[in-house]
Amino acid sequence: MRVAAKEAAARQARVNSIHPGPTSTSFQTDIEVRATGLDPAAAARAFEEMIPLGRHASPEEIARLALFLAGNETRFITGATIAVDGGMSI
Repeated sequence: MRVAAKEAAARQARVNSIHPGPTSTSFQTDIEVRATGLDPAAAARAFEEMIPLGRHASPEEIARLALFLAGNETRFITGATIAVDGGMSI
């Protein structure tokens, strides 16, 4: 991503990466059930105990960050890695 950001900068293109944590999707539910062997609700609670903010992200929260980064307000941001993980990576 950083190499791509440097290469794209000459064309005024920006490259950033979004790293979502557990997100309320059927894909995430499947991962949690397989990882824990619990029913979906219990598996979700087990994962939420590992998230400092105590909940899964909504798909809309991830999408809002993508839209923000695509907007003119962020035209000087490139090469950024942004974790949207409720604090899991800290």
